[in-house]
Amino acid sequence: MRLINKALVVVVLVSSTCWAADKPPTEMTPEELAAAIQGAVEREQYEELITVAWEKYPYHPALAPFTFSDAYFAGDLERALEVVEEVLKIEPDNAEWISSRAILLFDLERFAEAENAVREALDAGALPPVANVYLGYIELTKDEPDLERAKEYYELGLADVQAGQEGELLGSFYDLASVYARLGDLDAALENLERVLNIEPAFIEEAAEDPNLETLRDDPRYAELAADAEAGIADFIASYATVPPGEPAPEFVLLDVDGDTVMLSDYAGKVVLVNFWATWCPPCRAEIPDIAELYVDYRDKGLVVLGISLDEITDEFTVDDLAATSTELGVNYPVLLGTESVAEAYISKAGGIPETYIVDQFGTVVEFVYGMTDEETLERKILKDLPE
Repeated sequence: MRLINKALVVVVLVSSTCWAADKPPTEMTPEELAAAIQGAVEREQYEELITVAWEKYPYHPALAPFTFSDAYFAGDLERALEVVEEVLKIEPDNAEWISSRAILLFDLERFAEAENAVREALDAGALPPVANVYLGYIELTKDEPDLERAKEYYELGLADVQAGQEGELLGSFYDLASVYARLGDLDAALENLERVLNIEPAFIEEAAEDPNLETLRDDPRYAELAADAEAGIADFIASYATVPPGEPAPEFVLLDVDGDTVMLSDYAGKVVLVNFWATWCPPCRAEIPDIAELYVDYRDKGLVVLGISLDEITDEFTVDDLAATSTELGVNYPVLLGTESVAEAYISKAGGIPETYIVDQFGTVVEFVYGMTDEETLERKILKDLPE
């Protein structure tokens, strides 16, 4: 089972007004405070203003978009939901807040409440028809799922998605393929799986282990899809990876946040996961809990994780700041200070982060992962190289 990608994004717009610059935040009206927050350009200034907003008017309609966003992007979904619930008491027909409530309940996996909230939002026109995929996923999470009903929801939600627009909903098309496979409709299952693999061939790794696709894997047509997907992955790596699998991993000599020197060759004989990241990179931050959990599970079996930070160290953002931020994010493995030379040696032609290399005990790159990853994916990739 794969959670749907977030294709439904709620954007709350706030009108621009002039900031009453000569007035201290504690004396501002909610409207003035909202304008000040919107115009804040320095982090300290924003934090001072948002603190006042939380203390004085957290649910005022003029400030709720900011307190909601502050909580949401800090990962405090319960607090964000609290804002939404309070605003809806004032503006019960506000479509943006109605849809926000439904999505938050879904994100919090409070599925019984989310099911009703999504239905209400759809009935009110607060969510587009594609939100039916939420109901499909919720149906699949039940102890006794109704596969026919789940299929109907997914089909309804995905009915109007055109070719070229599937990217944000690949997880939903994959789920629909698994539902069809469980219902015995292998033609429809293959059609939907092929649609996914044509865009993201890496899904074949999940499909290869998915018990819901067991009957589909016995179909000869699945083998053809798998072969094409594997070829697509190989082509991608050949096109983008600076160090493709099978090549020696370039040596590096870097400092960690404690000032100690770390070399890749220090870990000869071990499997090393090298993750390139930065504190300013949202997907990098999002994958850290999965990498940290993987490290906890496998460090006693020979896994080493090294996080190479590509943050620019300045007077404003010091090594101590990097260390503190890493700890706040849950990093439990060494953080090294990246250099231009190590970036040139490893970062792919696509030029983005996060990127992850897995180096085997002989110093050879065995896997390259472009973009955000997760514990399950990384676990599949390291297991074959860890000692028994």
